[in-house]
Amino acid sequence: MSQHKVELAANLPSGKAGVVLGYDRWPHEHFFCNVCASLGVDDTDEPLWASIFDQELDHVTNVDGFDVQLAEYGITLPKAMKSELRTDWARKEMHRDVIWKADGTILTEAK
Repeated sequence: MSQHKVELAANLPSGKAGVVLGYDRWPHEHFFCNVCASLGVDDTDEPLWASIFDQELDHVTNVDGFDVQLAEYGITLPKAMKSELRTDWARKEMHRDVIWKADGTILTEAK
């Protein structure tokens, strides 16, 4: 799977949230999204919301498909991040780990 992580402003007591999005092919081709209190290991292991547990959003095939849910947290994804997720889908990228800055630039990337 590919994973893209970013910490963004959010309607949470801390004023921010960690968001983990990615592309996967198992058990079917889809995007996934988790909203976490932060990008710390404990928080990403126990997300506040995860698309895999949402019957309406566990099979999203368009990265824009999470916009309404993210808006409930006051989160708007950087356009560049969405573009790179679309590229992952097109390339069937399964080994990419990207950490983003809130301004939509890449902080680190590993393959």
